Amino acid sequence: MAMVSRRAIQNPGKGVAVKQKPSIRKTIEQTIIIFDWDDTLCPSSWIRANKKVLSFFKPAPNVEKYQKPLRELQAAVEVLLKMAMKLGTVVIVTNAMDPWVETSCRNFLPSLLPLVSTLPVIYARSIFEQQGVDVARSPSRGSSPLSRLAMPGMYAANGQNRLGNINAKIAAQRVEETSPQKWKEVAFQQEIKDFYSRYQHQSWKNVISIGDSVFERDAVRRVVLQRPTPQKKCRTKTLKLFDDPEIEELVAQVKVVYDVINVMVQYDGDLDIEIDEEDLKLDGPLMDKLRD
Repeated sequence: MAMVSRRAIQNPGKGVAVKQKPSIRKTIEQTIIIFDWDDTLCPSSWIRANKKVLSFFKPAPNVEKYQKPLRELQAAVEVLLKMAMKLGTVVIVTNAMDPWVETSCRNFLPSLLPLVSTLPVIYARSIFEQQGVDVARSPSRGSSPLSRLAMPGMYAANGQNRLGNINAKIAAQRVEETSPQKWKEVAFQQEIKDFYSRYQHQSWKNVISIGDSVFERDAVRRVVLQRPTPQKKCRTKTLKLFDDPEIEELVAQVKVVYDVINVMVQYDGDLDIEIDEEDLKLDGPLMDKLRD
């Protein structure tokens, strides 16, 4: 998988360059594009950073300081989503609790609500719970293995853990089961499998994931590796945004994703692209990452 930075491709010879490969055919009906929500399309970190004025659960005040960047973000996200919908099937997958996407749209991105309402919105944690795993209870509460390991009563007088490696393995498994990455894996598996089950013997072909977390990138890779027909080629493409963006940075990142998404979809190979704060200072489009 090619992993590149924007700076590397804009300066051939100074970093890793990805050769342009032939585009794949019939991409629209064979492409699924998965967007995260928080800090990918919705300015969640910015809302939290302004908690003295903003609340997650009520509309932003009618003050230009807040409304202006929200208008800019709504315009950028609308253009991006409409472009993505022309290129493939678009799904929003979030680890937030239902109905956060609708709530945040109403309070901060109201002009996006009609468009977002037409898209599948998957609450990964809820999907995970439906499969019989209780993630609502924190691992640090009650009698969960992880909490027991942390309790002094589980240790001998000399401080040694009497249960040894057995409890450690159980705790590690519990952490795995309740991790945000695992929630995303289960949701990704369900959505991608359903998308590529529209006719008999359909194989996975072109999976794009766009989000701000490393675990999303890792989750989609693991899911694709475990696909039903591993002998057939599936192009896995991930684009990671940077953590905790200010709203102006999020607007800039959304515009950068718009610049590159068509090339990402058409690219006949795997991609792993990561944007950082320095990338936003460059003038050239992100699609230059895919050129020599």
